[in-house]
Amino acid sequence: MSVAFRLGLLTLVAAAVPASAQDGDAGAGREFAAPVRIVAAGKYVGSSRSVRNPVATYVDIDHDGTRELVVGDEWGFLYVHDPVLEEGEPRFGRARQPVVDGESLRFANDGSFGVFPQFVDFDGDGREDLLAATYEGAVFVAYATEDGYRRPERVRDSKDRPVQLARAFDPVEGVWKDRDGVVATESLPEEHAVAAIAVDWDEDGDLDLLLASQEGRFFVQRDAGGGSPHAFTGTSDPLLVNTLRGLRPLRVPNGVTSIRALDWDGDGLFDLVCGSRDGGVLYFRNTGEKGRPDFARSTVLVQDMSTTRDVPGAEPTAPENRLYAETVDWDGDGDVDLLVSGATRVVPLPRELSEEEAARADELALRVGELERSVRDIYRAAVKSDTGVLTPEQERRVLELRRELKDVRDELQELRPEAVDVDYVWLYRRL
Repeated sequence: MSVAFRLGLLTLVAAAVPASAQDGDAGAGREFAAPVRIVAAGKYVGSSRSVRNPVATYVDIDHDGTRELVVGDEWGFLYVHDPVLEEGEPRFGRARQPVVDGESLRFANDGSFGVFPQFVDFDGDGREDLLAATYEGAVFVAYATEDGYRRPERVRDSKDRPVQLARAFDPVEGVWKDRDGVVATESLPEEHAVAAIAVDWDEDGDLDLLLASQEGRFFVQRDAGGGSPHAFTGTSDPLLVNTLRGLRPLRVPNGVTSIRALDWDGDGLFDLVCGSRDGGVLYFRNTGEKGRPDFARSTVLVQDMSTTRDVPGAEPTAPENRLYAETVDWDGDGDVDLLVSGATRVVPLPRELSEEEAARADELALRVGELERSVRDIYRAAVKSDTGVLTPEQERRVLELRRELKDVRDELQELRPEAVDVDYVWLYRRL
């Protein structure tokens, strides 16, 4: 089977910070230019609170020869921003959503992290599909068609069981289940996958799966070959690396958010670039050989840092936590840049309100609660339905509610500004 896949895409980050190399991490000590926040439709991506926990990639999702900024949110929707040709820093237009059978394409993701797909030719037909793990522990693929994508479906092993780690959440029944569909017991490990990529791990011509758990560990599920398009073994082997104390699990102490595999240092072997919940963007250099990867200790490519916390009115200059890292040659100069999505604490300047303004703010706060409950009720009803997805009428209603919610939140924030975590998208150009 001919394998074509994109190991890395795009990653944004903040602050001109050198990568701090550790022992065995030769080639990682490259600097990045000062970060730039990405703008779409005249606003910083993430500043609109109608898209929660946005995470971004930069790919040709339409297969039309032009790359677009693709943003996933915590509900599993994708938002596509087309490029606007301007001089200076890149700008993008208003968001549109990919559509499947008249409905917005959506991964079943109802967690606190945005959905972050890998664009990869998963079935070998020459088109790039969308592969993503969700916060609930499931791994989905949306296969590309001539004019778009099919609905996301669970990736399955050779025994037709869903690919997952110890457990995955069933949103219909509201319980955690193992891969055989049995309700999870307390004795079952709690690890569940929150990130997944396809990569030819053993260089045998088939795509394998690299899974990362919320707890920060990595697992490899191999393709045994002969499947259509895959025959995954159903066994997720922990990724072990050689250390002075013998074999130890490769681990991100503060939990993984994203994985990308690419040749970062130009030695012909794929390395790993990972986002984390509280540890910045990390690089693991592959010190093994083709077909037998091994990895050195991590190097921090982008340090998470607090730049605005408790400083009213301060403009953010870097992401602070929950960093997602995408790898991409942003400017076509042959270097791999980073597109980093991450949360930053923004503390507005306080305001003194008149009696009328205070009354209006109270009214708006009540309306926010009403709208949020209405949206949640619609999603819960959809999840428990026979199809498990929103109907066109429900989608239209959710869109109406979200638009009103955005307007109400924006007005309330003007009257009664509060410190909020804003998930911006940052570009780090590699020097």
